[in-house]
Amino acid sequence: MVGATPQFLDLMTGSVLVALWAGLGLAACLWLALLGGLLRDAAVLCLRRPHHSAGFSAADLQFLRSLHIRL
Repeated sequence: MVGATPQFLDLMTGSVLVALWAGLGLAACLWLALLGGLLRDAAVLCLRRPHHSAGFSAADLQFLRSLHIRL
C-alpha cells in the first residue's frame, strides 16, 4: 500500500492473525462437536445391541434409520 505507515501494517497483520486463530479455534470446536456426536451415537448403538448376536435386531435397524447419519 502506498503511504501506509508501519504501525498500520502491523495492526492489519495482527488483525489478520487473530482472525485466522479464531477461525481455527471455531473449526476445532465444530470438529470436536461432530466427533462427540458420532461417538455418542456409536456408544448408544453398542449399548442397545445384544453382545451375543452377530447381527442387528429389528429395533437396532429402526434405531439406525432414525439417526439419519448426521455428517
